[in-house]
Amino acid sequence: MTGSGLRMDQAAAAFFALTSPRGAELIGPPGTGKTTTAVEMARVWSGIGTGPVVALTTSSNARNVIRGETARRGEASQAYNTAEWLGHSEQARESRHPVELKPGTLLMLDEASMMPLADLAAVLRRAALHGARVVVTGDPMQLHAVQAGGDMTMLAQTLGHVQLSEARRFAHG
Repeated sequence: MTGSGLRMDQAAAAFFALTSPRGAELIGPPGTGKTTTAVEMARVWSGIGTGPVVALTTSSNARNVIRGETARRGEASQAYNTAEWLGHSEQARESRHPVELKPGTLLMLDEASMMPLADLAAVLRRAALHGARVVVTGDPMQLHAVQAGGDMTMLAQTLGHVQLSEARRFAHG
């Protein structure tokens, strides 16, 4: 374990994802600690004063879980589902003003393999325009989005990735 409580593979993955000039995604099967690693990355990012951290999810339920978890720990949290963050309405995509994006923001895309590609492209476009950093987490073997799905394999090949492979959540003993 590292001083942060992360395993060495998680700490190495976090370092790579936060410092790689290409951007990176954090991938792995369930139980490998993607979320734990992402939470620690967000803590470090906020702690060094680089900028705010914003979590983006595919659903309001996932957004509420993140908000509840950070509130339980007494931390401030910005978490949105991608539709609200991008300004979608029932009538059209990006038809309302999106949530403000400050330079230096770390955008954490949770379970991005389930995110529609159009939303993922819009998030990446906004991040580039505003000088934000994006960390994508997901499982390439997970179900894809109902719409044209977020292909984690394609993203890994394009952006680069770090792989978590040691599943602990399901270990016995």
